[in-house]
Amino acid sequence: MVIQRRQVRGVAPFVAATTPPRTGSILGIIVMLGPLTVGALVVGFLVSDADLRIFFFALAGYFVAMLVNVSVTSSVLKPRLVSVVTPGEGLSFAVAELVEGMQWGFILVQTAFVAIGAAVFLDLAVARGRFSLGAVFFAVSTVLMVSALVHMLWRLPNPRGLNLSEHGLAGIRGNRKLRLSWEQIERVSVEKRRTANLVLTTRQGKPIRIPSPQIGSDVNVVAVVVRHFLEHPAERWMLTDANHALDRVEELYGEKRRSLLED
Repeated sequence: MVIQRRQVRGVAPFVAATTPPRTGSILGIIVMLGPLTVGALVVGFLVSDADLRIFFFALAGYFVAMLVNVSVTSSVLKPRLVSVVTPGEGLSFAVAELVEGMQWGFILVQTAFVAIGAAVFLDLAVARGRFSLGAVFFAVSTVLMVSALVHMLWRLPNPRGLNLSEHGLAGIRGNRKLRLSWEQIERVSVEKRRTANLVLTTRQGKPIRIPSPQIGSDVNVVAVVVRHFLEHPAERWMLTDANHALDRVEELYGEKRRSLLED
Protein backbone atom coordinates (compact mmCIF):
# COMPACT_ATOMS: atom_id res chain seq x y z
CA MET A 1 0.00 0.00 0.00
CA VAL A 2 1.32 3.43 -0.98
CA ILE A 3 0.03 6.79 0.22
CA GLN A 4 0.01 9.11 -2.78
CA ARG A 5 0.00 12.85 -2.09
CA ARG A 6 -2.08 14.83 -4.55
CA GLN A 7 -3.09 18.47 -4.80
CA VAL A 8 -6.64 19.01 -6.04
CA ARG A 9 -6.58 22.32 -7.87
CA GLY A 10 -9.27 24.93 -7.97
CA VAL A 11 -11.72 23.57 -5.40
CA ALA A 12 -12.69 26.85 -3.75
CA PRO A 13 -13.78 28.64 -1.70
CA PHE A 14 -13.07 26.79 1.51
CA VAL A 15 -16.00 26.67 3.89
CA ALA A 16 -13.88 26.20 7.00
CA ALA A 17 -10.51 27.42 8.14
CA THR A 18 -7.65 25.65 6.43
CA THR A 19 -7.11 22.20 7.84
CA PRO A 20 -3.61 22.66 9.29
CA PRO A 21 -2.55 25.34 11.75
CA ARG A 22 -1.54 28.50 9.94
CA THR A 23 2.16 29.41 9.70
CA GLY A 24 1.66 32.02 12.41
CA SER A 25 0.16 29.40 14.71
CA ILE A 26 3.12 27.07 14.19
CA LEU A 27 5.55 29.90 14.88
CA GLY A 28 3.54 30.71 17.98
CA ILE A 29 3.94 27.13 19.19
CA ILE A 30 7.70 27.32 18.54
CA VAL A 31 7.93 30.65 20.37
CA MET A 32 6.02 29.16 23.30
CA LEU A 33 7.78 25.79 23.51
CA GLY A 34 11.29 27.07 22.77
CA PRO A 35 11.69 29.07 26.01
CA LEU A 36 9.92 26.34 28.01
CA THR A 37 12.36 23.73 26.70
CA VAL A 38 15.39 25.90 27.42
CA GLY A 39 13.99 26.77 30.85
CA ALA A 40 13.46 23.11 31.74
CA LEU A 41 17.02 22.28 30.66
CA VAL A 42 18.49 25.18 32.66
CA VAL A 43 16.56 24.21 35.79
CA GLY A 44 17.62 20.59 35.26
CA PHE A 45 21.28 21.61 35.26
CA LEU A 46 20.88 23.93 38.26
CA VAL A 47 18.95 21.75 40.72
CA SER A 48 21.03 19.63 43.06
CA ASP A 49 18.43 16.93 43.67
CA ALA A 50 18.98 14.02 41.25
CA ASP A 51 15.27 13.18 41.10
CA LEU A 52 14.28 16.71 40.12
CA ARG A 53 17.09 16.85 37.56
CA ILE A 54 15.69 13.74 35.88
CA PHE A 55 12.20 15.23 35.94
CA PHE A 56 13.18 18.53 34.30
CA PHE A 57 15.26 16.81 31.63
CA ALA A 58 12.25 14.58 30.90
CA LEU A 59 10.06 17.70 30.72
CA ALA A 60 12.43 19.24 28.16
CA GLY A 61 12.28 16.04 26.11
CA TYR A 62 8.49 16.14 26.24
CA PHE A 63 8.42 19.71 24.90
CA VAL A 64 10.76 18.75 22.04
CA ALA A 65 8.56 15.74 21.16
CA MET A 66 5.47 17.98 21.17
CA LEU A 67 7.15 20.42 18.79
CA VAL A 68 8.24 17.66 16.40
CA ASN A 69 4.75 16.14 16.44
CA VAL A 70 3.06 19.45 15.61
CA SER A 71 5.60 20.23 12.87
CA VAL A 72 5.21 16.86 11.13
CA THR A 73 1.41 16.89 11.35
CA SER A 74 1.14 20.45 10.04
CA SER A 75 3.51 19.69 7.15
CA VAL A 76 1.17 16.93 5.96
CA LEU A 77 -2.16 18.73 6.36
CA LYS A 78 -2.19 21.49 3.77
CA PRO A 79 -4.94 23.26 1.80
CA ARG A 80 -6.15 21.32 -1.28
CA LEU A 81 -3.78 18.44 -0.50
CA VAL A 82 -5.18 14.93 -0.09
CA SER A 83 -3.57 11.58 0.73
CA VAL A 84 -4.99 8.66 -1.22
CA VAL A 85 -4.14 4.96 -1.06
CA THR A 86 -2.82 3.45 -4.29
CA PRO A 87 -3.45 0.86 -5.43
CA GLY A 88 -6.63 0.17 -3.54
CA GLU A 89 -10.27 -0.69 -3.80
CA GLY A 90 -12.21 2.52 -4.25
CA LEU A 91 -11.04 5.99 -3.31
CA SER A 92 -9.38 5.91 0.12
CA PHE A 93 -8.18 8.94 2.07
CA ALA A 94 -5.68 7.83 4.71
CA VAL A 95 -3.09 9.38 6.97
CA ALA A 96 0.52 8.74 5.97
CA GLU A 97 2.50 6.10 7.85
CA LEU A 98 4.94 8.79 9.03
CA VAL A 99 2.17 10.76 10.73
CA GLU A 100 0.62 7.64 12.24
CA GLY A 101 4.03 6.60 13.56
CA MET A 102 4.56 10.09 14.94
CA GLN A 103 1.24 9.90 16.80
CA TRP A 104 2.27 6.60 18.36
CA GLY A 105 5.68 8.00 19.24
CA PHE A 106 4.22 11.07 20.89
CA ILE A 107 1.82 8.99 22.99
CA LEU A 108 4.78 6.83 24.11
CA VAL A 109 6.79 9.95 25.01
CA GLN A 110 3.86 11.33 27.00
CA THR A 111 3.48 8.03 28.84
CA ALA A 112 7.20 7.89 29.64
CA PHE A 113 7.18 11.48 30.88
CA VAL A 114 4.24 11.11 33.27
CA ALA A 115 5.62 7.78 34.52
CA ILE A 116 8.94 9.48 35.30
CA GLY A 117 7.04 12.30 37.00
CA ALA A 118 5.09 9.81 39.12
CA ALA A 119 8.27 7.99 40.16
CA VAL A 120 10.14 11.21 40.95
CA PHE A 121 7.42 12.82 43.06
CA LEU A 122 6.60 9.56 44.81
CA ASP A 123 10.27 9.16 45.71
CA LEU A 124 10.39 12.75 46.98
CA ALA A 125 7.22 12.21 49.02
CA VAL A 126 8.66 9.07 50.65
CA ALA A 127 12.00 10.78 51.33
CA ARG A 128 10.33 13.79 52.94
CA GLY A 129 7.72 11.76 54.73
CA ARG A 130 4.77 13.84 53.59
CA PHE A 131 1.92 13.85 51.10
CA SER A 132 2.80 14.99 47.57
CA LEU A 133 0.13 16.38 45.28
CA GLY A 134 2.61 16.05 42.41
CA ALA A 135 2.90 12.29 43.00
CA VAL A 136 -0.88 11.91 42.87
CA PHE A 137 -1.17 14.04 39.73
CA PHE A 138 1.47 12.13 37.79
CA ALA A 139 0.27 8.76 39.04
CA VAL A 140 -3.24 9.50 37.77
CA SER A 141 -1.78 10.86 34.51
CA THR A 142 0.20 7.65 34.06
CA VAL A 143 -2.96 5.58 34.38
CA LEU A 144 -4.70 7.81 31.82
CA MET A 145 -1.82 7.60 29.35
CA VAL A 146 -1.58 3.83 29.65
CA SER A 147 -5.33 3.72 29.03
CA ALA A 148 -4.80 5.84 25.90
CA LEU A 149 -2.18 3.38 24.66
CA VAL A 150 -4.52 0.45 25.26
CA HIS A 151 -7.24 2.37 23.42
CA MET A 152 -4.95 2.91 20.42
CA LEU A 153 -4.00 -0.78 20.38
CA TRP A 154 -7.69 -1.67 20.46
CA ARG A 155 -8.25 0.56 17.41
CA LEU A 156 -5.53 -1.10 15.31
CA PRO A 157 -7.84 -3.66 13.65
CA ASN A 158 -10.18 -0.88 12.52
CA PRO A 159 -9.82 0.32 8.91
CA ARG A 160 -7.58 3.32 8.31
CA GLY A 161 -8.93 6.55 6.89
CA LEU A 162 -12.06 6.91 4.81
CA ASN A 163 -12.94 4.73 1.82
CA LEU A 164 -15.46 5.73 -0.86
CA SER A 165 -16.88 3.02 -3.10
CA GLU A 166 -19.91 2.49 -5.30
CA HIS A 167 -21.73 1.10 -2.27
CA GLY A 168 -21.00 3.81 0.29
CA LEU A 169 -18.44 5.03 2.82
CA ALA A 170 -16.40 2.95 5.24
CA GLY A 171 -13.49 3.60 7.54
CA ILE A 172 -12.64 4.77 11.01
CA ARG A 173 -14.41 7.29 13.23
CA GLY A 174 -12.73 7.66 16.60
CA ASN A 175 -12.70 4.22 18.17
CA ARG A 176 -15.52 2.82 16.06
CA LYS A 177 -15.87 1.49 12.57
CA LEU A 178 -17.80 3.63 10.13
CA ARG A 179 -19.97 2.04 7.45
CA LEU A 180 -22.67 3.99 5.65
CA SER A 181 -24.49 3.38 2.40
CA TRP A 182 -24.98 6.40 0.15
CA GLU A 183 -28.70 6.22 0.86
CA GLN A 184 -28.07 6.77 4.59
CA ILE A 185 -26.33 10.12 4.07
CA GLU A 186 -28.46 13.26 4.01
CA ARG A 187 -25.87 16.03 3.94
CA VAL A 188 -22.11 16.64 3.76
CA SER A 189 -20.47 19.66 5.36
CA VAL A 190 -17.30 20.90 7.05
CA GLU A 191 -16.97 22.50 10.46
CA LYS A 192 -14.13 23.97 12.46
CA ARG A 193 -13.54 22.81 16.03
CA ARG A 194 -10.06 22.09 17.37
CA THR A 195 -9.37 21.07 13.79
CA ALA A 196 -11.42 20.99 10.61
CA ASN A 197 -13.92 18.14 10.51
CA LEU A 198 -15.75 16.41 7.70
CA VAL A 199 -19.37 16.09 8.87
CA LEU A 200 -21.66 13.41 7.45
CA THR A 201 -25.25 13.95 8.58
CA THR A 202 -27.43 10.85 8.34
CA ARG A 203 -31.10 10.85 7.35
CA GLN A 204 -31.90 10.45 11.05
CA GLY A 205 -30.19 13.80 11.69
CA LYS A 206 -27.14 12.30 13.40
CA PRO A 207 -23.87 14.13 12.60
CA ILE A 208 -20.78 11.96 12.16
CA ARG A 209 -17.57 13.99 12.51
CA ILE A 210 -14.28 12.88 10.99
CA PRO A 211 -11.27 15.05 11.96
CA SER A 212 -8.80 15.89 9.20
CA PRO A 213 -5.85 14.16 10.96
CA GLN A 214 -7.72 10.83 10.72
CA ILE A 215 -7.79 11.00 6.93
CA GLY A 216 -4.59 12.99 6.32
CA SER A 217 -6.33 15.31 3.88
CA ASP A 218 -7.92 18.73 3.56
CA VAL A 219 -11.51 17.97 4.53
CA ASN A 220 -12.75 20.82 2.35
CA VAL A 221 -11.66 18.84 -0.71
CA VAL A 222 -12.88 15.53 0.72
CA ALA A 223 -16.29 17.09 1.41
CA VAL A 224 -16.62 18.25 -2.20
CA VAL A 225 -15.67 14.77 -3.45
CA VAL A 226 -18.12 13.01 -1.12
CA ARG A 227 -20.97 15.35 -1.92
CA HIS A 228 -20.44 15.10 -5.66
CA PHE A 229 -20.77 11.33 -5.64
CA LEU A 230 -23.64 11.53 -3.15
CA GLU A 231 -25.60 13.67 -5.61
CA HIS A 232 -24.48 11.87 -8.79
CA PRO A 233 -25.13 8.14 -8.33
CA ALA A 234 -24.54 7.44 -12.03
CA GLU A 235 -20.88 8.46 -11.66
CA ARG A 236 -20.04 6.33 -8.63
CA TRP A 237 -18.41 3.74 -10.87
CA MET A 238 -15.51 6.22 -11.15
CA LEU A 239 -14.66 5.53 -7.51
CA THR A 240 -13.02 2.27 -8.58
CA ASP A 241 -10.06 4.42 -9.66
CA ALA A 242 -8.92 7.04 -7.13
CA ASN A 243 -7.22 9.35 -9.63
CA HIS A 244 -10.11 9.11 -12.09
CA ALA A 245 -12.55 10.18 -9.37
CA LEU A 246 -10.36 13.12 -8.32
CA ASP A 247 -9.85 14.13 -11.96
CA ARG A 248 -13.62 14.30 -12.34
CA VAL A 249 -14.01 16.55 -9.29
CA GLU A 250 -11.18 18.77 -10.49
CA GLU A 251 -12.75 18.99 -13.95
CA LEU A 252 -16.14 20.07 -12.61
CA TYR A 253 -15.40 22.24 -9.61
CA GLY A 254 -11.90 23.44 -10.42
CA GLU A 255 -12.73 25.18 -13.68
CA LYS A 256 -16.07 26.56 -12.52
CA ARG A 257 -14.58 27.78 -9.22
CA ARG A 258 -17.70 26.91 -7.31
CA SER A 259 -18.22 24.85 -4.20
CA LEU A 260 -20.83 22.21 -3.62
CA LEU A 261 -20.96 23.31 -0.02
CA GLU A 262 -22.54 26.74 -0.46
CA ASP A 263 -26.13 25.66 0.13
